[in-house]
Amino acid sequence: MALDFIYTHNIGYKLGWGVETTYRELAKAHELDEEDVKRMLRLSMAFLLFDKTADGMVVHTAPSFALATNTGLSAWIGLMTKENWPPMLKIAEVLAKYPGSQEQLESAYAMAHNLVEPPFKTWEKDPPRIKRFAEGVEYIHAGIGFQPLHVLQGNSAPDLEPSTFVDVGGSKGYNSAQTLAVGEQELPDHLRDRVQFTVHNLWTEQPLKHADVYFFRMIFHDWSDKYCAEILRSLIPALKKGAKIIIYDFCLPPKGAVSLYQERWLSDEVFTNGKERDTENWAALFGKADNRFIFLGVRLPPGSKEAIVEAVWAPDAKDPSTTET
Repeated sequence: MALDFIYTHNIGYKLGWGVETTYRELAKAHELDEEDVKRMLRLSMAFLLFDKTADGMVVHTAPSFALATNTGLSAWIGLMTKENWPPMLKIAEVLAKYPGSQEQLESAYAMAHNLVEPPFKTWEKDPPRIKRFAEGVEYIHAGIGFQPLHVLQGNSAPDLEPSTFVDVGGSKGYNSAQTLAVGEQELPDHLRDRVQFTVHNLWTEQPLKHADVYFFRMIFHDWSDKYCAEILRSLIPALKKGAKIIIYDFCLPPKGAVSLYQERWLSDEVFTNGKERDTENWAALFGKADNRFIFLGVRLPPGSKEAIVEAVWAPDAKDPSTTET
């Protein structure tokens, strides 16, 4: 509630560090009632957002100043309060109305926001909304434990030279650049010609054939098993024997292995009826897509919040679509 109030009204966004102001001045600047501002900021102060001096003046704390000055953090807070909070209040209702659904339009998010099209389709028609999403996710992924170079530390890159690495759904190529540069912030000039961009729809046949690795980062948690299986099947015409599928995404740990905070993922079910998966779920997903995907396991590189999920394409394995006569 406090974050939503601050974000919605840009409270303190023009207040400098160490500068004092009054509730009245803040209310006037944002065309709000003074008593309402006082009540909401008192709530905010309980969460270390803003502080009150001995003589009753309002000043920034480090967290409130960060929210006021860091556009990525502000976008993430907007994403949480405006996009994710309303569906949280609908999760019980939607589970009763659509039990076991894997469809995006039968999610708590779709119900809360009265969607007639899936979330990403809806956002495509709302540039400020998609901009907030992109900036918020980029901010989170820049945090400790989310660097793509953990893929190399996890020893999952194929021992091939040269090798072709396809970053499916890789946006601006940040994952590929980081992987090639082994942690460089910018790709060195001598490596630039090794990264190419191709427009591709996840649901259509993969156009880049016979690569050594097909890499997905933070894609599968947004989709239910039904649609994740479709994404994997779209790779099949492009796969050569021994091609690896590496998924860099969350893997739910065994109970008690990590903090309660890390065990609490439900946000993707709220959003698109997607889900976070444990090791058994990942293994079952590859089997659901095609038995010729051989699941190799999951491992969590030291310091990483994302796990490496790996499978290999074995075309000589039994194809479940064929029937013996």
